[in-house]
Amino acid sequence: MDEGHREGLERIRSKLELIRRVEAEHGFGVIIEGARNPEPVPELPQGVTEVFGLFSRLGADHFRFFQLDEIQGPATWAARATVPDCPLGSPLAIGCERHRAPEDLECGSGIWLDLDDGDVYYCDIDDYIHLYKHPDETSDVLCSRTTSSRSSTASSSGRPIPSWTSRAPAAGRAV
Repeated sequence: MDEGHREGLERIRSKLELIRRVEAEHGFGVIIEGARNPEPVPELPQGVTEVFGLFSRLGADHFRFFQLDEIQGPATWAARATVPDCPLGSPLAIGCERHRAPEDLECGSGIWLDLDDGDVYYCDIDDYIHLYKHPDETSDVLCSRTTSSRSSTASSSGRPIPSWTSRAPAAGRAV
């Protein structure tokens, strides 16, 4: 792991410690479940195994991240199902937007891990469906903070669409 990834991983570790302390003191409803100790999977982007070595589930009212069985080790990775026609490639779903859904439901639009470069991004479900109908627009969606070329500025639910995706640097990389 390079120095940038080590620094990023250490920042994540320290933020998790802070969240645990604040949650213990105030009880905001943050969920942090211990890691399931994944084995390294060479095909995953650098830092993914290490990040999910810190927790298996992390979330609260608005977002949730989870360690999938597929990244538990090389055997589970090799056996994973892929979606060949996915307009985003075949990213790994590592979380979801929740908007105050009941605690026991994992729902909402997906938070994805790009398997080529390790970037993490969110894609609104309306935009994801749009990509199936307009696969030629995929490159626009995968650019950092791109603006929709669609004429509508709101999703079917009426929420504004300032961008199709928001991306974060690769797992564990310092920002």
